[in-house]
Amino acid sequence: MENTIMAAFKSNLKQLMLEKSVKVGHVVTQTEVSEQTKLSPPTIARWYQSNINKIEIETVSKLLNYFDCKFDDLVQYVED
Repeated sequence: MENTIMAAFKSNLKQLMLEKSVKVGHVVTQTEVSEQTKLSPPTIARWYQSNINKIEIETVSKLLNYFDCKFDDLVQYVED
């Protein structure tokens, strides 16, 4: 069974990292997100740059848990 959706998406990871930085009192880096979520640095970099064209359920789940947010806080669908 395929666990991906192929479409165009915009990631709000950069904004979520800024918001979490304010909450925790230090700059949340891509490295920290990668280490805390166990997602690879290239995956985090793609999401940070909003360069995503498929969404893997495991990736989304880990990011939602880390940022304690809803799906639509993390991802926006971009219509053609």
